[in-house]
Amino acid sequence: MEFLRLLRTEAKPDLRRIGVMVLVAGLSNAAVLALINAASRLDEDQRGSATALSVMFILVVAAFTVSQRFVLRATALEVEGAIHRLRSRLIEKVRHCELDGVEHIGRTRIFKGLSTEIQTISQTGNGLGMLIQMGVMLIFATLYLISVSMTAFILTLVFTLAAAALYFSRLSRMNTAVQKASKAEYELHDH
Repeated sequence: MEFLRLLRTEAKPDLRRIGVMVLVAGLSNAAVLALINAASRLDEDQRGSATALSVMFILVVAAFTVSQRFVLRATALEVEGAIHRLRSRLIEKVRHCELDGVEHIGRTRIFKGLSTEIQTISQTGNGLGMLIQMGVMLIFATLYLISVSMTAFILTLVFTLAAAALYFSRLSRMNTAVQKASKAEYELHDH
């Protein structure tokens, strides 16, 4: 949540353009599934339909490629701009800080905040566009799956919920391990 608040205050993206391109990428990704499914139902004597589906497939893949490239580039530029502004502000504050304040905080914490922690924010931000795009694709693919087979949807839902529960339990353990590693790294830099 803090990360989203940071992006909201630091980044000034054109949310409409990015939102439209995320929607196009997610829709085109789901459309690929629908086109493949439609092509699998064609008979041998339906060559005209196969050609139309092939052209549609090429157009959908092109739309996906262009929109995904735009989303990745736009989010990377916005996140990196926000990080640059944040880093500049932090450096300026450290520069104007009294020496005893810097010594109290510690060089290690300052260095870590200006380098490692901000790099983590950068890596997280760059995946944000992909996360939103995959969410849109998941919604439309789910709607398509419901229209094809309710049984397949229920099985997929059960499997997805089980996988999500496993993922979040492991993520919790991983976060604990990362915090321990970060604390150990602080201590190493202090020595």
